Amino acid sequence: MHYPSVWIRGWNFANAMARHAATGFSRAADTVIEERLSICQRCPHLVDQHCQLCGCPCIAGNQLLNKLALASESCPLGKWK
Repeated sequence: MHYPSVWIRGWNFANAMARHAATGFSRAADTVIEERLSICQRCPHLVDQHCQLCGCPCIAGNQLLNKLALASESCPLGKWK
């Protein structure tokens, strides 16, 4: 199992939070979150509920630290936006 380093994951998180703030902290609609989660759950890069490409968690109930809920975020492979 290979994930990005802690430094890369921290950088990704900081950038995601900056984009989130720049868009007025807008949250994705529940239907969008569910669709994104469904796409992630079928992806071979999802291991133990974390994306091996960006290191982000893909967990349905974790709305605070979950890029699925951030309207400004997208999949690193472009599978969802």
